[in-house]
Amino acid sequence: MTTQRTLFGTFLGGMLGLLSGIVIDGGLWLWAFASVLSGDGAVTIGPIVHASTIEGSATAVGGPGLLIVPVGLALVGAVLAWLISRRSAAGTRAAVPRG
Repeated sequence: MTTQRTLFGTFLGGMLGLLSGIVIDGGLWLWAFASVLSGDGAVTIGPIVHASTIEGSATAVGGPGLLIVPVGLALVGAVLAWLISRRSAAGTRAAVPRG
């Protein structure tokens, strides 16, 4: 049963990391668009997004780094959840019932 719990926890940790990475990417895109629309000029956020104005209209181009944040956080979340679940599983096995 603990193996299934460990795998399920690892999966959930990865999904939570992926979701938070997607939210961060969305926030970066919104910030880039808002900066361009407010007249700050072109905005480049690493390999993730490049936003600029061309003839009065705002454009944004996603780069190959668009997947870096979600996939990286998914891996970090999965590893952390795996470590936490392994630690808690080891703690429950070491406990000896009194009686």
